[in-house]
Amino acid sequence: MLTELRKFVAPEFVFGVGSRHLLLQYIRNFGIARPLVVTDQGVRMEAWYAQMISDLKAEGVQFVEYPHVTINPKDTECTEGAALYLKTNCDAVIAIGGGSVLDGAKGIGILVSNGDEIASYEGVDKVLRPIPPLICVPTTSGSAADVSQFAIITNTKERYKMAHVSKMLVPDVSLIDPYVTLTMPDKVSVDTALDALVHAIESYVSPLASFITDMHALSAIEHVVVNLPLLLTAFDNMAYRTALSRASLEAGLAFSNASLGLVHAIAHSIGGYFNHLAHGELNGAFLQYVIDYNYASSDKYQRVEAIFIQHHPKYAGQKLPEIVRDFTQGITSALGQPLEVYDKGKSVTDTDIRRIAEVAINDPCVLTNPREPKLDEVVEILEKVFKRGD
Repeated sequence: MLTELRKFVAPEFVFGVGSRHLLLQYIRNFGIARPLVVTDQGVRMEAWYAQMISDLKAEGVQFVEYPHVTINPKDTECTEGAALYLKTNCDAVIAIGGGSVLDGAKGIGILVSNGDEIASYEGVDKVLRPIPPLICVPTTSGSAADVSQFAIITNTKERYKMAHVSKMLVPDVSLIDPYVTLTMPDKVSVDTALDALVHAIESYVSPLASFITDMHALSAIEHVVVNLPLLLTAFDNMAYRTALSRASLEAGLAFSNASLGLVHAIAHSIGGYFNHLAHGELNGAFLQYVIDYNYASSDKYQRVEAIFIQHHPKYAGQKLPEIVRDFTQGITSALGQPLEVYDKGKSVTDTDIRRIAEVAINDPCVLTNPREPKLDEVVEILEKVFKRGD
């Protein structure tokens, strides 16, 4: 592996409690005069967000606010946000929110710099012009869109998620402040941590993995395996929050450079078809089945097994698919909330499953799955979750 050519792309980032307070400094450093602040209605209600906005006003920053990004960000929101940016003569984008907000902000940036429709830039290296300066303040510990080359946008007409992958989409700066993750609902905290776990595992077994991405991926896996169960006992514990924010960061650095796999391809497809379903929940629900499908194709899964067993000896003697099943089911059941994807399975038809599989098989993430899946194999994996939900 050390003899293979590999590149590693990452933005500048500041990690630690209080890093959000550096936003004004970076606005000055970049010479930004009128940023578009992209967020959502939930974040907008938080006291810490109100204080950040108050600080911008106090310093005379003539910002414009776009607080209309929704879960699984839509192409229409990107179009609307870009129009507002151009109409009000903005010169940068500040994204404050979770993965949906960060991806939506990237989508807005794509349209501002490149024009046309967001669907025109779906795929790898289709974004030809750099997006405007982008400063991110992530509010969840899972998506890692604040450090990645990815932007996932829902095509509302075709009902699927489009993957946009380009170094043009790497933010300029990410201010990763674990404090703001305290305001996540408990379920979102769990969903996003599972998302980070899947990012780390899929990037670790990716054919594009390198010693650099492996280092970050393994660290991220360990931080989730250790700290997510602990978080369930104390959602306000800053040590656990900080560890999971670190896991999100490192998993993001890994997958941004090694890409992902079939779990994400399936989650993207379902998330576009049933747009209200949480991305992290979908990843957690499908992880065990995809690992089972891939298991014989990569001996690196055994290293992941070892991490789980080291920190949770009760898993000794189990293979990774069973370990992941028990781990994720234990985590999600502790919340006392049934997974929406299982409930949705009651009304999903064979036609729905076939359509979801057809979209998933064409997702760019499939290209870096350890095993090349066939359509009927993806259908079978979907049926295991939708029709049994075990």
